[in-house]
Amino acid sequence: MAFANAQKISDQALSLASKSLELQILISINGVETYRDPGELPLTNISHVQAVLGADANIAKGFVSALEIRPDYLWILSANENLVEDVISNIDETINNNPDIDLFIANAAGRSRTLKIDNIFLDLPPHLALGLISGVVYKFESTSDSFPQATLFSWTGWGHLAVIQNFLSVNSDSRCYEVPDSLMYETPYTFSPDAVKGESEREIVKNLYGHSFFGLPVLAFCVWKNNPSALRRFQAEWLKSNWYKLSFFSRSATLGDELKLQRSGWIREINQQAFRTFMYLRIMYYLSSKVPTERFQSNGIATKLLGFYKRGL
Repeated sequence: MAFANAQKISDQALSLASKSLELQILISINGVETYRDPGELPLTNISHVQAVLGADANIAKGFVSALEIRPDYLWILSANENLVEDVISNIDETINNNPDIDLFIANAAGRSRTLKIDNIFLDLPPHLALGLISGVVYKFESTSDSFPQATLFSWTGWGHLAVIQNFLSVNSDSRCYEVPDSLMYETPYTFSPDAVKGESEREIVKNLYGHSFFGLPVLAFCVWKNNPSALRRFQAEWLKSNWYKLSFFSRSATLGDELKLQRSGWIREINQQAFRTFMYLRIMYYLSSKVPTERFQSNGIATKLLGFYKRGL
C-alpha cells in the first residue's frame, strides 16, 4: 500500500499543470528482512531497516527526516490509507488558498474552516482526525521546533500528538484549518499482515494499539502534570469513554510488533500510576479494570446497553 500510494502521489504531482510544486517521497520500511522491489517510483527514496522498530519509531523518523530536509510542508502517511485520486491537487490548492495556516487537520464531517484549539486532549470538535497520523499536514517553518517531541514520546504511541501539543502550548496564536478527509483519503481501516488466522478488526486493534490505548492518558499526565485541574478533567472524560475497554486492552498481544517490543505491559503500569493522582478516579479505574466486559461482547442485551451508553456520551 505504501508503494501504491507513492505511485499515486508521484503520478499526480508529475501531471499537475502547476510546476511550482516539488515533492519528495520517503518510504521507511522496518521489521522485514526483504521486500518486493516496487520498480521505478518517481520522486521516491526507500529506507529499509530489518529490525523491528515499530510504526511509532517510523513516525518519529518522519519528523527527524523533515528536520534534515527542511521542506515547506510535511505530510506523514500511514500505509493503511487509500488516497483519493486527486489528493495532491486538493492539498496543493488548500495550502495555496491558506498560506498562513500552520496545521491542516482532516475531519470526517465535511468541514472546511479555520479552527482554534489550544490542546489535543479536550474540547475538540467531533470527527476531527487529529490522532490519525495521515490526518495532519504540518507547515515546517512554524511547527518544526516541536518536531523533536516525536522522538521523546514515540513510546506512548502518540509522538505526533506530542508534536502538536507542544506547538499549541508554546504558540498562542497558532493557526489551524479543517479539511474534509474526503479530499485526502478514503475511510481508514486497520490492517495487519500478521492477521493470518482470520482475526476480527477488533482483535487486530487490540494487538496493534494496546500501547497507544494506555499511552494517550500517559502523554496527558506527562504534559499536564503541573496543571492538575486539566489533567483531572481529561482523566475523568477518558475513563468515562473507555472504562469498559480496560480489561480487553490489558490482554497480552498475540500478533504484531508487540510480540517483540513488549511495551504494552509497562505502559499500562505507568497509566495505572497516573490514575492514582486523584483518589476517586483511582477507585473508578481499579473497579473498571476488573470488569471482564469482553465476555459479554456476544450478548445481545449487553450490546444494546453499551450502545445506549455510547450515545449518551
